[in-house]
Amino acid sequence: MNEDLKYETYLFISNKKFIISVNTELNKKIFLAEQNIYSDSKDDLLKKLDIFLNENVFKIERKIKDFIKKISVILDLDIFFPIEISVKKNINQDEMNTKILK
Repeated sequence: MNEDLKYETYLFISNKKFIISVNTELNKKIFLAEQNIYSDSKDDLLKKLDIFLNENVFKIERKIKDFIKKISVILDLDIFFPIEISVKKNINQDEMNTKILK
């Protein structure tokens, strides 16, 4: 883990392209990936986004030697759809309760 540098990750999503970029606090570009897409349907767009993220997230984490903790998402879409976000947290307890879930 590299505690000395702080990274900012940006994800741009449009009907025409995806871009993921990682910069340092000093605005030095660490990683940039761009993919042009041609999609009319929401489902097709989401499948392509999933593939794009699967290809690039591990590359980024390997390069910065840390996990991506925060991503700023920029949407430029003609279609509207809800964004569902999940967070994984390891809980090493046998019993779940509302305090743990909060």
